[in-house]
Amino acid sequence: MINYYFILAGLLVFAFLVRLFRQPAPNSVRSSVLDGAQCVLNEQEIRTTTPVPLHGKPDQVFKLRDGRYLLLDTKTRSQSKVFFSDIVQLSVYAVILKNNGFAVCPFAVVRIASKKPRYLQVDLLPEHVVVKLYHKYHAIKSGSLKPSCTCGKH
Repeated sequence: MINYYFILAGLLVFAFLVRLFRQPAPNSVRSSVLDGAQCVLNEQEIRTTTPVPLHGKPDQVFKLRDGRYLLLDTKTRSQSKVFFSDIVQLSVYAVILKNNGFAVCPFAVVRIASKKPRYLQVDLLPEHVVVKLYHKYHAIKSGSLKPSCTCGKH
């Protein structure tokens, strides 16, 4: 007679070992980054006037164990892909937080919400690049600069 408890115990040990030795996907965030982190902002409006007027509403901001603040943005899409616009958005939030006295991580996390959620780490743009994009946006909006497509097809 088969002892089902031994089979169940064996399956549980196998599942544990697979999970223990599984390699993280490229650019995925190891759970240890957020271990012990505390969510300090959740969809709250933030703003600054320095170096340029910026405002936004980050999904979450976590205070890590080392005292730095980590931005996390959730995207609902079918592909586990991070777009440049996602990086710009998170970088704007980082500039706002830095100019409000927060020690912000040089990277952020994009959570792709799907059947199997993925946490992807992205490097943030430096403040001077965010300021340059701000001025370019306003030049296009005012009509003093003509927008151009960067896809190479137009």
